[in-house]
Amino acid sequence: MHACRLCIGKKGAEMKTGYEFLRAAAVVVVACSLSANLARAHCDTMKGPVIPEAKAALGKGDVTPVLKWIKEGDEAEIKEAFAKALLVRAKGPEAQELADKSFLETLVRLHRAGEGAPYAGLKDEAVAPIVAMADKAVASPLIA
Repeated sequence: MHACRLCIGKKGAEMKTGYEFLRAAAVVVVACSLSANLARAHCDTMKGPVIPEAKAALGKGDVTPVLKWIKEGDEAEIKEAFAKALLVRAKGPEAQELADKSFLETLVRLHRAGEGAPYAGLKDEAVAPIVAMADKAVASPLIA
């Protein structure tokens, strides 16, 4: 086996580089895992993508924009909840607040069920900046 000082030094450097690569790869895997959990869990927050769009739909009286957040089989339930919310909203500010909350909870519950995730209520938590940027990018029209 060849064992000159020059080659031994190179192997040591290669080993160090290999360990650095493995350590960096481990950091990337952990970061991706954590960010995936953040991204998955943000649809039930008040600042996630679902709720602001649902509030806008209630304001316009058009359920169509929120149907993309649920499975096709849940459309009838969402349309019914939306129609009831619109009727109740007309009865005053307190009624509007209750109607909106009921509709939002129904929408997010069905959305989470469609993802196979549990529903634990609406959360008033901040969305991680990277997740908010990703949401904004997804919502933006593509540039040709």
